[in-house]
Amino acid sequence: MIDLSTNNLTGEIPIGVTKLLELKGLNLSGNRFNGKVPLEIGQLKGLECLDLSTNKFSGTQLQGFNTSTYEGNPGLCGKPLINICPGDEPADQAGLSSSDFEINGDDSEYKRWLYISVVLGFSTTFWGIIGTLVLNRRWRHSYFLFLENLKERFYVVIIAHFGKLQRKV
Repeated sequence: MIDLSTNNLTGEIPIGVTKLLELKGLNLSGNRFNGKVPLEIGQLKGLECLDLSTNKFSGTQLQGFNTSTYEGNPGLCGKPLINICPGDEPADQAGLSSSDFEINGDDSEYKRWLYISVVLGFSTTFWGIIGTLVLNRRWRHSYFLFLENLKERFYVVIIAHFGKLQRKV
C-alpha cells in the first residue's frame, strides 16, 4: 500500500508506479496531479484499492473502480462517472432525444400492450369469479354462506375483546 495523499504533489502520475506489480493499494488523493490516468494502472492485477480523488485529472478513467475513486476530478469522464466523454455516445442513439423515441412510438407501443394485458387480466379474473357465482347457484349459496360465517366469527371476536377490555377497566 502506497499512501501519498494530501502532499500537494503536482504533475502526472509517474509511470514507474505502474511497474510495482505486487501493489495492493494506491492513495494519491488530495494532491494536484493532472493529465490522464495511466491505463497501465488498470493492468496491475493485485491492485484492490485505488483513490485518485480530489486532483485535476482529465480524460477517461479506469472502469474497474467505483465513482468515489475519482471524486473531485471534474475533468474525468466515462462510465461509471456522470460526465460523458466526447465521442462516447452510441452511434445508433447519437443526436436522438427522448422526444424522438415518443414520436417513433416505442414507448407508446409498450404502454398500449401493458394496458391491454392489464384489462384482459382484470376482465378474466373478474368474470371468472362473478360469472361463476352468477351461473352456478350452489357455488353462489356456498360463497355467501362463507361470507356470512366469516362476518359472524369476526363479530364474536370483537365482542370478546371488548368484554375483556371492559373487565380490565
